[in-house]
Amino acid sequence: MTVKTDLRTTDTKEKILKEARRLYQAGGYSYMGLDNIARSLNITRAALYHHFPDGKEQMLIEMVAAATNEKAAQWQTALESSPNARERLRLMLLSIIAEPLLDHRQLICAKAEELDEKSAIVIQESFRKLYDLAMLVFQEGIERGELRQVEPDVAFFSFIGLCKQVEDIMSFKDRLPNITACNAIPSEVLTQKLLELWLDGIALPQSQKDVF
Repeated sequence: MTVKTDLRTTDTKEKILKEARRLYQAGGYSYMGLDNIARSLNITRAALYHHFPDGKEQMLIEMVAAATNEKAAQWQTALESSPNARERLRLMLLSIIAEPLLDHRQLICAKAEELDEKSAIVIQESFRKLYDLAMLVFQEGIERGELRQVEPDVAFFSFIGLCKQVEDIMSFKDRLPNITACNAIPSEVLTQKLLELWLDGIALPQSQKDVF
């Protein structure tokens, strides 16, 4: 018989949030149940409620805040490391290899089905930090002539899609090794190639088309 440890008097909050994030990434808000977390960490529900007296919704809010603050700090470092838009974006993408973004689609479903309006606003403000940092990269890149004139909002949503591609490819490499030639390419190099493709496009310039 396994005896559950009641860790209300110790610093377990970070472990709880980490496990909540893992479960959320695996199956969304509905999968991030208190019983699942308690079972996984071998702690009591009382320990969970000690740290999160308002329950699951409070846990989600704090988990999102912790995850977005961590990613925002990484992206801020990328901005401070280089004034060049291409290098900034490369560093931002590399942060996805270490820790993927939270799945926004799951949050949209949770908002529609279970979250109250106040919680939804708090979560929205957490993601706003990432939006503001990415927008700064695009706006400054356009102003410096490094990026062509595009709608920064459109560029942002497209970049988030690229982040998801990086995450998916990393997952594919881990789960299905030796399936494609891409698996042999180091993750950092593959991310650079994806960024170059995203920035420069796949179509030949018209001047090169004329050669053929």
